[in-house]
Amino acid sequence: MPQETLTPLTLYRPEVLMLAPESGEDANTLSLVAQLLELGVAVELDERWRLPVRPPRDLSAYKVCLFPDTARAAYDRDLDAFRRGGGFLPYYKYYPVMAGPSSANVHYKFFESFGRDAYCYHAANCVLEGGVRAANPDFARALEARPNASILADVREQFFRRFAAVEPGKWADWKDPDCIYLYMNLTCAGKSGDAEWLALVRRCLENACASKESLLRGGIEMQLDGVVEAYVLLFGGLLMHAGAKLKDHRMVEAGAELGMRWFRYYHRRPGLILADFERFVWSEFGYRIGPLYQLARVTGDPVVLRYADDNTEQIAAATMREDGLWAHWADAAGARGAAWSRGTSWPIHGLTKALYALDASDPRAERIREILRRTYDGVMRRQDPASGLWHLVLDEPATRRESSASAAFVYYHDRLRELDAIDGRHDAAVERAFAGLKRICYRHGVASCCRGTSVGVPDYYRTRPMGFSPASTHFGGAVAARVKGRSS
Repeated sequence: MPQETLTPLTLYRPEVLMLAPESGEDANTLSLVAQLLELGVAVELDERWRLPVRPPRDLSAYKVCLFPDTARAAYDRDLDAFRRGGGFLPYYKYYPVMAGPSSANVHYKFFESFGRDAYCYHAANCVLEGGVRAANPDFARALEARPNASILADVREQFFRRFAAVEPGKWADWKDPDCIYLYMNLTCAGKSGDAEWLALVRRCLENACASKESLLRGGIEMQLDGVVEAYVLLFGGLLMHAGAKLKDHRMVEAGAELGMRWFRYYHRRPGLILADFERFVWSEFGYRIGPLYQLARVTGDPVVLRYADDNTEQIAAATMREDGLWAHWADAAGARGAAWSRGTSWPIHGLTKALYALDASDPRAERIREILRRTYDGVMRRQDPASGLWHLVLDEPATRRESSASAAFVYYHDRLRELDAIDGRHDAAVERAFAGLKRICYRHGVASCCRGTSVGVPDYYRTRPMGFSPASTHFGGAVAARVKGRSS
């Protein structure tokens, strides 16, 4: 069978039949299938690598059945007969489907998603009682064999489903996953040579430009008065980067306007990178570095350039460890948080973006390359040998394997190799990581994505709930770089 048309139907023997709701997969369904993929349980997938909505064969072909509660009327008798015949049904029998839209309050949404993932992880582990195999090697090999073009097509389809009908000049998706999602789709569209995809990405970026005043009004997440949120600089950096790539000067100007609004708020106390409401230096502050160097390049302002230098050095001094990993936070007394995996991916993101704004011969660029080399050396020493991924806490292999940081490590390694900023010593390890990510890929996203964090003791990081990542993952960009026959 040609690679482009390869399906999972003959590659492994499914042990669990999980049905998707006929009305479409909701967040509960995606969370539960993500937990099963993380456990490596062999679930039935159809020719499109998706959950079926109806049983494709007699239920007796499976060890466990797991149906949505919306299927109760259609299959209750069949499931009872399956159980009488020796098949296993978890005690809850049906998994819940969401009844309606969630509250608009962002903190309630956090509560809902965290609770969902904790419950679904419990529900997925209950399935093991049915005698199915965790870490099923045949299922892992089947997922790893999935054609990259199939994944990229799902990434494209999801982007068009989300944004094809967006109203001209309107944009309301301002958080960091939305920003990274646009970065990733810009990469995917460019590498695929897909003019229609690139045009839609451009339209979304133009809408963000036209709607930037709504971002500047604040209130995206921060409930403190008068604070200019991080999203202002994140989207400013995105628009400057994308505008330069697309040769759109108006987009660059809009990004610079956002960047300057953020800069004027934060640069109140020269030499200090903390605002008045902040008490800790975070490794996540690494997101600032790229946009600040972009802003300095666009404006030619030496004060912005010095502030970019200050951020680079102060963030690294406070949170980068001797072994190349980054503590998530540091306080004024020098105490540091755990090496949360995504807390290391954010400096990689910002430092890599900075290299696009600096001349390769600039000593600042060499300083950034040196930090990135140390970081990647440290990260690669902590790669999980079995899965190729990295753990929720990088230097604690007892914590769960996490996908968003793992995908970022792959994606930015690709970019750094293109920029000739690092050598190829870690190429093989990166390809092992990519293969590991494919083993937990479903449709347009990946499983094992950590839900957001804050300051905390080590146990806080060790116990984060994880689920399906539909948007913020860098995985799509990594896939696009590996689709044969595409333009680079």
